[in-house]
Amino acid sequence: PNLILLDVRMSEMSGPEFLILLAKKRPDIVKDSPIVFLSATDKVPESIAVGFIRKPTSLDVFLKSVSRFIEMGPHNSQSQLH
Repeated sequence: PNLILLDVRMSEMSGPEFLILLAKKRPDIVKDSPIVFLSATDKVPESIAVGFIRKPTSLDVFLKSVSRFIEMGPHNSQSQLH
């Protein structure tokens, strides 16, 4: 995938928990795709995610943020776009 977008808080498991599971089962996907968290808080857990998008946000800002993370690729340090 071009991007993996995970909400930090999901119903069955958290985004970080899902990411750990995905990394174990499909390390190829995690290695080759930028991972971005959605979060309503300013803090996200330490992980291999390249960054996060704070919510709520407008559709325009969200789409621009997603495009920037895709352009950055999977190997950049964690940053915030909002």
